[in-house]
Amino acid sequence: METTHVTSCPLNCWDVCGLKVTVKDGNVVRIDGDEQHPITKGNICGRGRMLKERVNTKRERWPADHHVSG
Repeated sequence: METTHVTSCPLNCWDVCGLKVTVKDGNVVRIDGDEQHPITKGNICGRGRMLKERVNTKRERWPADHHVSG
């Protein structure tokens, strides 16, 4: 099932682009600009468009559980 979330870009740009992020089965499948955003009006930069590749990587998202033996 696909769901679309309205959010803002987490990168540190001055205009904080408004995004519509479509997610299917836990993976981002599409990122579009939010036409209702007062500054960007549906436009997003290349850095914002690349967020899909950044969040869909199979990276560790939590610290590993290390046990120190005494």
